[in-house]
Amino acid sequence: MADGAIRRLLRVDDTLALVELQDHGTLEQPAIEAHVLASNGEIDPDALDAMIRRWLPREIDLTAFYATAQADALLWALIAPCIGLRNFRTVSPFEALTTTIIEQQIALVSAQRAERWLIETFGDALTHAGETYFAFPTPERIAALTIDDLRPLKITFRRMGAIIDIARTVASGELDFETLASDDRLTTIKGVGAWTAAWTTIRAHGVYPYMGSADVALRAAVNRYIDDQSGRADRPTTDALFARYGDHAGIAAFYTLMRYAFEKY
Repeated sequence: MADGAIRRLLRVDDTLALVELQDHGTLEQPAIEAHVLASNGEIDPDALDAMIRRWLPREIDLTAFYATAQADALLWALIAPCIGLRNFRTVSPFEALTTTIIEQQIALVSAQRAERWLIETFGDALTHAGETYFAFPTPERIAALTIDDLRPLKITFRRMGAIIDIARTVASGELDFETLASDDRLTTIKGVGAWTAAWTTIRAHGVYPYMGSADVALRAAVNRYIDDQSGRADRPTTDALFARYGDHAGIAAFYTLMRYAFEKY
């Protein structure tokens, strides 16, 4: 973030482009402008446009969810401060799955520290106005690593191995990642359970399956907002709460979790 704008280093084919998004709209007429601040080569405008549109979840319509929430006093009171919230999509399912594996059973602050280390150590970089920006490492780059290379992540050897194995199957072309992720069949990959598959789908595609009560932060949010208690709600209570919202269970859980994260962090 810089001066009310968000910047990200994108890889457009083989070219790095530092893109800045700025809000130039109103509540009635939302508008975002995208600017390329720097690049290390010629950029295909159509490929860049497609990349930015993937990053921004513009087409996701939450009207039906908001209508459902307004009809439920408990849910509406919980999510109302977050109206309009969207989740930026990752530029690839590989990025989404890798970061989610890092976040398995680990504190968020520790996970983010590990993710920054991974990006800054193995990602391509571009410097603009004295500041260096990093792109997420390619599957090919991570496929060439060993578990010893990833030790600074401070996650389990099993998860390090899973990240490397997935990178190798993507880099070799064995894994049709786009199709697999969009069909939500990620649990066929070794080391990927329902929670990891759900969060990968949310991050990669802007689709909100219910991540389930395996998410301990979600259970803590339920205890805080529903029961006004510390600690975590039990799993049956959490699952029963969101089951009442049917097809909107996933987005209701996402909003609940984000409300909790904003207040906690």
